Amino acid sequence: QLACSCDLVVAASTASFCLPGAADGGFCHTPAVSVAARTATTRQALEIALLSEKVPAAKAEQIGLVNRVVSSAELKGEVRRIAEKIAALPPQNMQQGKRTFYEQTSQRSPEEGYAVAESAMLDMFASTEYQANMKRFLAKGQKK
Repeated sequence: QLACSCDLVVAASTASFCLPGAADGGFCHTPAVSVAARTATTRQALEIALLSEKVPAAKAEQIGLVNRVVSSAELKGEVRRIAEKIAALPPQNMQQGKRTFYEQTSQRSPEEGYAVAESAMLDMFASTEYQANMKRFLAKGQKK
């Protein structure tokens, strides 16, 4: 359930994932079930919820519950690398981008998705952070 609450999931190859509710005769009603259904297929998520069986990391990656699988020895370093890369990005634009991404992906049609994205894109292009990054990018191109 915790992994379903995360934006990115990096798992050790020895990890496994489960929605445990049915194992106790109940059903897992947490938001994790709906997140699992959006990242995997609805049928795969329902199978995980109904059977409460552990899903090995490799299969979780294959069905989209996990972004990547690495060895246990590589896990900490890979998570740190990803976190540092994200932390180096403009925070205001990344926060808005993440909100817009989730709102966009919940829309039923591409047209509705574009409508959600339009104002966010204009705000980003007008931001001080974006303008500074674009100047740096253009300056790199002129040095070649």
